[in-house]
Amino acid sequence: MRLKKVMALMMATTMVASALVGCGGQQGGQGGQGTETKEEGKKEEKVIKVGMEVAYPPFEYFEEDQTTITGLDHDLAVAIGKELGYKVEFVNIEWDKIFTGLEEKQYDVIMSAITITDERKAKYDFSTPYIQNYQCLVALKSALVKPMDLTQLTGQTVGCLTESTSADYVNNFIKANAIVSTVKPYDVMLDAFTDLKNGLIGAVVCDSTLADQYCKDPTYEMTWKQQDNPEEFAVCFPKGSELVPEFNKAIETLKTNGELDKIITMYLGK
Repeated sequence: MRLKKVMALMMATTMVASALVGCGGQQGGQGGQGTETKEEGKKEEKVIKVGMEVAYPPFEYFEEDQTTITGLDHDLAVAIGKELGYKVEFVNIEWDKIFTGLEEKQYDVIMSAITITDERKAKYDFSTPYIQNYQCLVALKSALVKPMDLTQLTGQTVGCLTESTSADYVNNFIKANAIVSTVKPYDVMLDAFTDLKNGLIGAVVCDSTLADQYCKDPTYEMTWKQQDNPEEFAVCFPKGSELVPEFNKAIETLKTNGELDKIITMYLGK
């Protein structure tokens, strides 16, 4: 008898517990659905990380406070982000590590006056170009003897940015024309122009868009500029990136509505 009563009591208790669990589970489920709906209604902020070497005016550089990034590439990245609904975060990285950083996924894209080349296209994807650039030669305006073109680099030490299209251009030209000259690579172009000012090198080969800025200082003079086969700057992506068509669409919109021209004029004056 006692055993039957105990068994009956246990069964009743189990049924009550099951009912309570069932009710609790139902309430919990309703609460979860409410939270889920609330979270679904809340838009998650999209972030795009942009790698750049913040030492290349007018494309990317620090303002006088040495903490605020500005420049053509900076403003273009912000404009693209606005078009696509992205919050843009910038990652400052040394030039000689900039492509490695992209491969290691430290950022999503590179916007740092990146020239499209066949060698780079084999490894990375690019947006439609947003600006053209030419190689040029800069010398001291006060120099008694200064090279007026690349054929006059004999006996000179010429500076350029390491692992850049400028370095490729001057090295190929010197080799092809059997010119006896020393090419000195720099990690930061400011150092090259400082050495030029101090008479430690005889000239600098660099992007015309960069030279235009430095030659605002009357110390320097652009003595030669490439006249054909311009280079094109574009956004650089990892191979197969899904961001390419989005960026292309945004760049096209900025071209059409005149915003790209405004940004270019602001920094290049043309």
